[in-house]
Amino acid sequence: MRDGTSVWYSEKHKRWIFQVSFRDSSGKRRAIQRRAKTKSEAERRAIDLARSPNLKSRRNAAIDVQGLIARYVEFQKMRVRSTSLANSVHLLRLYVVPVMGNRSIEKVDSAAIEDLMSSLAQSNLRTSSINTVRAKLHALFAFAVRQGILDSNPVAKVPRYSESGGKPSQVQSPWTLEEASAALAAFRDSDLEAFLLIALSTGMRKGEILALRWSDVNFANQTLKIQRSRGERRQLGLNGDVEIKLTEGAPKTQASVRTLPMSDELAASLLQLRNHRFQLRGLATNEHIILGANGAPMSPSYLTRAFNRKLKEAGLRRIRIHDLRHTVAHLALEAGVLLEEISQGFGHSGVEITKRTYASVVQALSDRFAKKVSTILFE
Repeated sequence: MRDGTSVWYSEKHKRWIFQVSFRDSSGKRRAIQRRAKTKSEAERRAIDLARSPNLKSRRNAAIDVQGLIARYVEFQKMRVRSTSLANSVHLLRLYVVPVMGNRSIEKVDSAAIEDLMSSLAQSNLRTSSINTVRAKLHALFAFAVRQGILDSNPVAKVPRYSESGGKPSQVQSPWTLEEASAALAAFRDSDLEAFLLIALSTGMRKGEILALRWSDVNFANQTLKIQRSRGERRQLGLNGDVEIKLTEGAPKTQASVRTLPMSDELAASLLQLRNHRFQLRGLATNEHIILGANGAPMSPSYLTRAFNRKLKEAGLRRIRIHDLRHTVAHLALEAGVLLEEISQGFGHSGVEITKRTYASVVQALSDRFAKKVSTILFE
């Protein structure tokens, strides 16, 4: 028998008994029992009862999408990692609840899901994110089907959003040398000056820079040691709210643990910053280099907001913080730095990753090489 229905023979009543169990609109488990003369009759009537509009209305009268999310969270708390569940809830509450949170789950059909995805595309959400929201919705309504709350999943009939719609990627064209120089000038004497200088001098990841401490800087050898990364992770609080937890630990991969040389300009700037901090309030060697306005280690979310705000104020073309890394790679390749050297400096686990990431630049350099060789040979 299907989920929520069962059939058995009762010696006491000399009849076949069929039962349909369900959760009512308050979430309580309920059951309805009836008798039949034969097993086949009991099975047929059990299915009919489970599918009846009467029972469906009793099950779902007060369940809206927001209520379904709450049930989903309670069910999944002990079954999936807290961070995974928190990410799912965050996306559902951010993109789904404002549109259909108060809508009865019985009234959510494939057309409603398609409308939601179209509205997300119109808001310039990238295609991959739209499909991630769709996947979270599919899991939510699959849960409703498994629990016997719904007969079918309305998301199942809606295909993934086409790459021709939505915004395909957040990746922006990297800064040119002129744009990078203008940014360094605009960020001078701000809380983000050291961050931007380190980012454009080394190509380090955002979390690696935020985790840098003065003990990682060797001014005698002019090197930076990368051995940890600072980030943020969503988790569910005791009341079901999504909370942001700051984390700091090992970097992305084993290859990410590395020592990088500092340019004379970067070493001089960091030395000046260290001396200023020491004169201002003393300095512990284990203190973070990048601090927020409140003097505490800067969080990734604060950094992103402050970075975007500074670009807008300076009239500079906005790119993601991670695109600073792409800027460094492009400038280095243009300057003739070997792929292997970039791979090691960036902490990639292999040069193939570097080739794959910067394939367009590598191809452009190869084309230029071929033209130069042709010029030498035939002109």
